[in-house]
Amino acid sequence: FFFSPQQVRDFEWYLTVLSELTSVRGTCHGPLIGSQFMDVTIRVKVVRKFSVTLMVTIILLLLLLLRLLLLLLLSFSFSFLLLPSLLLSFSPSLLLSFSPSLLLSF
Repeated sequence: FFFSPQQVRDFEWYLTVLSELTSVRGTCHGPLIGSQFMDVTIRVKVVRKFSVTLMVTIILLLLLLLRLLLLLLLSFSFSFLLLPSLLLSFSPSLLLSFSPSLLLSF
């Protein structure tokens, strides 16, 4: 990417494409995408509000994904911590009376 006002006429489209590139799995071009965002935002005054809105959206989505990941990790670690105590509280005959599908759901 190299921003050139002569090559790009629709700056909102260009920023939208850059924002979509941030969600491409396995990309290693984050710093380059960020610098292009900043370059267009600084040079093209008419798209600043649009650019900031896109950047805020990207940041909020990232924060939401991180929060969901944290909740997922905490729920797994919590269930693994409780599982041994739950198993010890049951008698072996009670455990054998459960259906296999119920035991697999833990």
